[in-house]
Amino acid sequence: MDYVGKTNHATHCGTSPPFATLAVESYGPREDGEMETLLNTQELAQRLNVPAGTVRRWRDAGTGPPAVRVGRQIRYRPSAVEAWLDSRSTTGGAAA
Repeated sequence: MDYVGKTNHATHCGTSPPFATLAVESYGPREDGEMETLLNTQELAQRLNVPAGTVRRWRDAGTGPPAVRVGRQIRYRPSAVEAWLDSRSTTGGAAA
């Protein structure tokens, strides 16, 4: 399981590891055996047609699509983004 969450400046830049606030399930390879191409924050923002800052705020608040940390980078699995979008679907055209 990968962990992603808010960290303060001291834990982010210091020697102590960041503390996770959100557990992200591991999805594994696609049905064809290949790994998904992960999206960075900017790529996700472009696909959703929102500013990158919005994606960052969603991540910090724990309301956005699940993210994985790869080294020092934040990445998003397209399948996890699709599942997140599906979970936010509304009925009757009303915004949630």
